Amino acid sequence: MRGELCEIDFDRREVSVRISKGVADIVRLIQADGRVLHCTELADVAVEQSSTGEVIDATAKREYEDRVRELQAEIEEAEARNDFARSYRLQVEFDPIISPRASGTVIARARQSITRNGRGRP
Repeated sequence: MRGELCEIDFDRREVSVRISKGVADIVRLIQADGRVLHCTELADVAVEQSSTGEVIDATAKREYEDRVRELQAEIEEAEARNDFARSYRLQVEFDPIISPRASGTVIARARQSITRNGRGRP
């Protein structure tokens, strides 16, 4: 990124595009080097967590968060391939996992924001 422009090289073509939130998200995804970023990370929002009734250790929390990211990536892949039946099945597993821990409206708004930014819509 240089100033207000970002230079992108792909398939031996170079283009300069004006930096926007969507372009910045793409840069962050590339820099993640294969690590799945949740929409809340790209939207830079904190998700309020309600009490789960018991405290989980760091390993369990990391495994839990990894599964959430894994499911999100699988849902996005299924939707990109227009495999809406698979997307629905994954969403059925995903929703109950996150619902006790995160405010659905925060995550829904983050998803909508990232999608809108990626499409270049205000």
